[in-house]
Amino acid sequence: MGTVVFGTLEWETSQGKSRLDFPNVQGGCLGFMLESARMIADSGLLLSERLADYRETYADNQDIIIRAEKMGLISADFIIRYA
Repeated sequence: MGTVVFGTLEWETSQGKSRLDFPNVQGGCLGFMLESARMIADSGLLLSERLADYRETYADNQDIIIRAEKMGLISADFIIRYA
């Protein structure tokens, strides 16, 4: 089956209703084919210090930027989307 991540696709952000050019697999229930999980793990991206720069990596919309800057939160599903 190849590299697949599956679950409910989100085409707009939940708070600001910003349209996403590339869909997000909504957090809560994400599935990974084994090849996908291995590819993400082997890349080391989830351990990368680059993720601290959310604006240059996974935060490509205002909802996620607000979560990071005003609430001090990450968005695991958007990090997976970035990966």
